[in-house]
Amino acid sequence: MNPSLTIHDHDRDPRAPAPGPAAPTILESPAAAARASISASAVTILESARTPTGFPRPLTAHAPNAATTTAELVLTPGATFREWKLTRPIQAASAEADLWILAHQQTGEPAVLKLFRYGISPKTEIQEAVRRLKFSSVVTVFATGEVEGRHFEIQEYIPGGSLAQLFPAGPAPADALQTVLAELVDSLADVHAADIIHRDLKPANILIRSRDPLDLVLADFGISSLSDLSLHLSNANRTAAYAAPEAMTGVVARASDWWSVGVILFELLTGRHPFAGLDERTVNFVLVTRGIEVPATLPPDWSLLIRGLLTRDHQKRWGLAQVRAWLAGERDLAVYYGLEAGVEVTPPREPYKFAGREFRDPASLAIALVDHWDDAVRRLTRGSLTDWARQSLRDTNLTARLEAITADPQLDSDQQLAAALLALDPALPLVLRGTVITPEWLGANATVQHAPVIPPPSPGPAPAAPAGGPDFDIELLRRVIAVARTEKQTSPTHLERRLGLAPERAEKILDELARRHLVTPRGKVLARDVLIGPDEGLSVAVGVLESSLPRWLEELRGDHWLTQAAARHRDTWAFFYSTKLPVNRNLADQLILSPHEGAVWPLVGERRRQFARSRHAGLHALLTASEPITWPGAVALVAADPAEFQTHDQVMLADAHAWLERLQIRYDRALAERLMLARDWNALLDDWRARRERFVSATPSALAAILKKDEPEYLEAIALVTAEPGHFESARQQWLAEAARWSIRLARVRRELLEPPPPWATVNLPGLSATQARGAARLRDVRAEFDAFMAGAHALFHRAEPNAEDLADAHTADRRESELLVAMLKLEEDFTAAFTRTRRRTQLLLALLLLPATAATLLAWQTFAH
Repeated sequence: MNPSLTIHDHDRDPRAPAPGPAAPTILESPAAAARASISASAVTILESARTPTGFPRPLTAHAPNAATTTAELVLTPGATFREWKLTRPIQAASAEADLWILAHQQTGEPAVLKLFRYGISPKTEIQEAVRRLKFSSVVTVFATGEVEGRHFEIQEYIPGGSLAQLFPAGPAPADALQTVLAELVDSLADVHAADIIHRDLKPANILIRSRDPLDLVLADFGISSLSDLSLHLSNANRTAAYAAPEAMTGVVARASDWWSVGVILFELLTGRHPFAGLDERTVNFVLVTRGIEVPATLPPDWSLLIRGLLTRDHQKRWGLAQVRAWLAGERDLAVYYGLEAGVEVTPPREPYKFAGREFRDPASLAIALVDHWDDAVRRLTRGSLTDWARQSLRDTNLTARLEAITADPQLDSDQQLAAALLALDPALPLVLRGTVITPEWLGANATVQHAPVIPPPSPGPAPAAPAGGPDFDIELLRRVIAVARTEKQTSPTHLERRLGLAPERAEKILDELARRHLVTPRGKVLARDVLIGPDEGLSVAVGVLESSLPRWLEELRGDHWLTQAAARHRDTWAFFYSTKLPVNRNLADQLILSPHEGAVWPLVGERRRQFARSRHAGLHALLTASEPITWPGAVALVAADPAEFQTHDQVMLADAHAWLERLQIRYDRALAERLMLARDWNALLDDWRARRERFVSATPSALAAILKKDEPEYLEAIALVTAEPGHFESARQQWLAEAARWSIRLARVRRELLEPPPPWATVNLPGLSATQARGAARLRDVRAEFDAFMAGAHALFHRAEPNAEDLADAHTADRRESELLVAMLKLEEDFTAAFTRTRRRTQLLLALLLLPATAATLLAWQTFAH
């Protein structure tokens, strides 16, 4: 990538700690979750039960804020991307990015948008190095950055196409091809001078800025490197058809780019790629064993150049100096094509006979063993190869190595042969059943998924093969593996007895399972996860890492990349075990083997956006860590079963329900959850208004406080809308309830006012008068309150256009009103009558008490008069 201008949308490291949650949860302290204080009229449970956040703002502020809205990334023709407009997608197969043609909104200038997929990011060190390159050498990049977690580049639009379209009619003319080579050499020399190794040179990555004069520029530095002759664990995503042999073992060198130039020239000269029609596995094997054969029909000058560039030994391969000398007309240049480095071996006294041929040196035998893998495994396990090394070659070192390999308990039979091939020819890469084991191979096998768990075999004969299909199908293979797992050993006899298979068919199935690395040629079930179908590669890759093959590769070839991969796999799983983190083994292995180590960090961010907490303490600590977490911790977080986590919505619902339950109300949980998840005032505004209009009071006091609020929180409004009607009282219900209380009150006042005076008070006429006056005053006050209460009944219950409910309520109110009026009038009447009777009785009693005294006085008077 070659930016001339860098625009950084996000400076945050993807490994940065989890951002503060948008919504305080039950895990936080009440202070951390506190919102603005409630109005002074609501001094209730609400003050200690703060509403969880994460909901829309209070009622008066729920309108969307235009300043906080952000445009989403939209990939459709006509959509806007910064100051550009998307015109059309580029139909190109790309595993790392989406490509679009852009047009500048002001000038109409075309450009190309390269939008990398999630988890793929360009190398900043390559961007900095490419920025210093000449305009004539590379495609110009106008801007780089990141949008919604995806990195992007806006590049120069080059309408001339690529080198692949320069000669569509067939082989290129020699003079035109020499011009192409001169342009290509200048661009590549500029790149190498900046210490950049392209690593993916091919016609599609060589673009034509102009045809007359010819101006070629290099593009797509996505897998480029700044290091030379180093071993890389990460996958290069190289194009195998143009990659050098050493690239498969992780070697990165400038010479690898010159090999690619040789393949490109070969293709342009002949009109056909040297590996046309071959799959990648075959291409890899041919590269590391034989290289590319240069046809004798090529012109001598061009044959010299091609052979110099396609020398398998990268240390002897032609480079910039030799190619420029060739362009200058020099033809006496040394070529080492076909002369590979190695140790001369004295022909043994007796050849090794294998596959109808005789072999006198271990290197040539190793290549033949790869081509006949199953037979080679049998010969190795029987000791035939070891005996030949001991008796015919008399090579004590090779013999000792073969003996150690076959006795290694950490190798299965296929892995033993892979290590033995390295012992026979250290120049070979690591090969397993014809597949070259490279960093790319590990990365490719990190993208598969395990097959479902194999069920126990059902009794009865095995199902017949599909008509017209192979002699076995996937389901049959699953049943055979299940039998093998149960008995720890399998053979045609076992399969015939358990599944009713014919001996010939059982033999074929066992051969297929051996080819898939699921059983050994002797029928032993391998001690690793069993996979069936196209997804078996991950199991094989993990098996390689968990075996001693990495150690043998380092010892026999000096290659460290597989040892590093195995150490990372081992250390990561040691971390999982030590922390007791519950991870999905298959997904964890895919992440560990992934060539894009940085791809885990966007997934961590996605987990944190999706989930708020975990039931597992260790996972919860990783999910909510405020400090950057380690790479194994990131893998564990991503590879954990989603069932171990709670989403933000789940946490929000739990916290919200807890808050509602602290209000001590009965409410509709289903309706409450729908409104919580809606997070939309429009979903409850009408119901909230209707309840406030209908009801005038509520219980408990917390709900009553919410009912009186004009600007409630969203969750408070949900409480009001979903609470059962029994918590509320309408004005009519309140009047009827008050009427019932008036009945009780009038009865109590009656008892108080009509209670007979004590006997001693019956002769105290002044006191009796005072008591009567106080009772009359009390009765007047009660009557005033009663009249005020009764005054509102008519307007409340009698409407101009009543419905059936109104008529029923009015009838009830009229009946209750009549009862209360009768009770009130009766109370007044009885009070007056009672005190009148008491006064008369007192007066009569006083008269009776005074009668004797009066009589005595009259008698005395009469006596005195006489």
